[in-house]
Amino acid sequence: MLTGNKGEWSEFYVFLKLLGDGVLYAADEKLRKKEDLYYPLLEILRTEHNEIRHYIKEDIFIKIVDTSGRVLLRLFANEFATKAEKLLSIIQKSNVGTFPVPDIEAFMRTIGCFKIKADSRDKSDITLVLHDEKIQKNGTFKFSIKSRLGKSSTLFNAGKCTNFIYEIDGVIPEETEILTVKERVRLIHTQGARLCFV
Repeated sequence: MLTGNKGEWSEFYVFLKLLGDGVLYAADEKLRKKEDLYYPLLEILRTEHNEIRHYIKEDIFIKIVDTSGRVLLRLFANEFATKAEKLLSIIQKSNVGTFPVPDIEAFMRTIGCFKIKADSRDKSDITLVLHDEKIQKNGTFKFSIKSRLGKSSTLFNAGKCTNFIYEIDGVIPEETEILTVKERVRLIHTQGARLCFV
């Protein structure tokens, strides 16, 4: 059974919602949807088992096509919209770290999806083919999805190679090697010194 946290399930929610709506709306600086500025969705590209699947919007249908151009399935777009609403409700009501959503997982298998989120090696979470009506052109765009439905998302994931350098502005006692990082930072502040990013 697949499990994910709110942020991970949010990625799949966006996939379902976009296919159900058939448009990507622009937003202002406060993330409020602009009803009068949107881009029609032509398709979503999704990698499953090292193969790209095309989820193509065709009027009221979503056609799922494999790399060779073979049509795998054709469903009404409103099925995606209905599943998106249901998944959003479950995400909002959940109060545990990770959780399964059996009904959505069953639908995922039907449409050829076997993972909730994009591969962590890929910097983008979703790839869309959109139509810009102003210039009458199609374009492929990659987006990163950051959800506000759970804990604050990170923009930068720290790892062993992460290296931030700070200078101490002020004077602190020299014997700080035995202290933990938290204790050293606390000491810096109690001595009236401050950390300056280099």
